[in-house]
Amino acid sequence: MGDSTARYARYAVVGLALLVLLSLGAGVATSTAAFSAYNAAWDGSTNLEEIAATGETELSVATTVDSAYERSEDSIVIVLSPDRAYTEAEQTQIRQYVDEGGTLLVAEDFGSQTTSLLRGVGARSRIDGRLLRDERRYYRTPNITLASGTNNSTLIGPEQTLTLNHGTAIRANGTTILANSSEFSYLDTNRNYALDDQESLESRPVVTRESVGEGTVLVVSDPSLFINAMSDRSGNRQFIGAVLEEYDRAVVDDSHAERVPPLFAWLFWLRSSPLAQVALGTLALGGVGLATTHRRVVSSVFDSDEITVDADQDVILAYLGAEHPEWDTADVKRLIAGVIPDQHKRDDDD
Repeated sequence: MGDSTARYARYAVVGLALLVLLSLGAGVATSTAAFSAYNAAWDGSTNLEEIAATGETELSVATTVDSAYERSEDSIVIVLSPDRAYTEAEQTQIRQYVDEGGTLLVAEDFGSQTTSLLRGVGARSRIDGRLLRDERRYYRTPNITLASGTNNSTLIGPEQTLTLNHGTAIRANGTTILANSSEFSYLDTNRNYALDDQESLESRPVVTRESVGEGTVLVVSDPSLFINAMSDRSGNRQFIGAVLEEYDRAVVDDSHAERVPPLFAWLFWLRSSPLAQVALGTLALGGVGLATTHRRVVSSVFDSDEITVDADQDVILAYLGAEHPEWDTADVKRLIAGVIPDQHKRDDDD
């Protein structure tokens, strides 16, 4: 009876430990942030990858401006309501990407961060920032307005419908209008959710396109058009698919928003830092060296005296040199020396 109880208790402890590990793993590998490509809930944007794959477009997420705008050829970068403003230097970098033929899609409703970005890249369209309502042509509530494509658009036709969820309008300023709200829409300036005397009914742009240098800037007046709940709407899905399928490469620029889970953020950082890769590889090989040097400790865990691997500094240096010949030998030596003490000295001391 006692042995059985103890055994079940051990099973319970192991099961609880696994549950905790799985919960922690889900926490570091997923996100709850709105617009996040790692958030599968209604306000995430995991659907974008599926839509991109349908058109054979490779979709990725970038956490730095350098990685997002590194290639302009046959490429589109998507900016969804950033949390922080882009610096002048970053705007110059993005302007160069567009000038050289890249496409930039900016989707915003009420945030102010994209105004300076659009100005900085040389675009003329501007986000209005007031709530767009339509009490005649809407989905579920007047705040979820419907818009139609124009004859100027190859991305959405006049017979197709876009659904905007608490979106705004665009001041087109002479750019090409791809979609308009209905003639019954108005901008709710004072946010009282009613048409007042100073507010007028008229059709307003919600998607525009313009040429900048050799590239293109697309502006959408509602970033939530790209979230999972709204991208399931047929017109929205067709529009997103039509935009993405024109390019081999699509990148979601999350460099100015906290939307990437910790695990992926760490992996992105590691991939972009050769020095960190050297340090991690050195630590890993150093761990092997320490474990094999003190094999009596390992034997006590694994009940084996047969594990013997020599991993001194010369071996590690030769391995890293073969794997990454572009790394500076002196830097690698300094890193190894900082992680692994002199192997032969320890042997003599023993």
